[in-house]
Amino acid sequence: MLRIKVAKECFDDVIPRFHNVRGMAITPEIFRYTGIVGRVCDTIELTSDSRRFLTAYSKLIDYVAVSGWVRFTEQFTAAPKLHDKIDGSNLRRGAVSVWRDSLMELQERKCFYHANHDMSAPEVDHVLPWSFVLEDRTWNLVVACRDCNNQKRDRLASVADLDRLCARNEHILSGELGAASSFIRHFEEWHTRSLSSYVRGLYDQAIADRFPKWTHEAAESRGRL
Repeated sequence: MLRIKVAKECFDDVIPRFHNVRGMAITPEIFRYTGIVGRVCDTIELTSDSRRFLTAYSKLIDYVAVSGWVRFTEQFTAAPKLHDKIDGSNLRRGAVSVWRDSLMELQERKCFYHANHDMSAPEVDHVLPWSFVLEDRTWNLVVACRDCNNQKRDRLASVADLDRLCARNEHILSGELGAASSFIRHFEEWHTRSLSSYVRGLYDQAIADRFPKWTHEAAESRGRL
């Protein structure tokens, strides 16, 4: 009985709305009833005009449908910027070098990946690759020596590095580690939620997406060759 009631409500109320936009009937009609209007279990068929419209604009309709679904699912998945990735938007990296001095102070002028490396030419690095997150949040930024940054590129750091990043972020959130107000504005939304859990979720998703890993040991061996 419930199934029949739902079917009737859909047929009597929902389907007819496809022919009304902002209270006005659309032209041409998308479909026509094959029997009595509103009769449960009756069938409808597309009109010739609607078939031509769907054929002519099939790519656009597919995009709108997929776009809406992706934006809806983004709130339930750890994969960031799904819509932008599928859309192929030409996103550009921000000028993360503006955070170099703040990060140098936070890290006591040491490379995040190798504390004993030369830091005469420090560079800002995304621990979670920019090509995965597509954003420049300061909670994902560290400063590294030029060699480490060039060797790591768009690869994932080790779990140990991820742990240290999360620990640093927790210290910033708690106020134990001071940082400029402009730097910590990306932390403001995480005072009542777990930033570390979010970052670890992103890392796991990047692993699932087959992002390659970079290890310190591999970097050191390449440097000796």
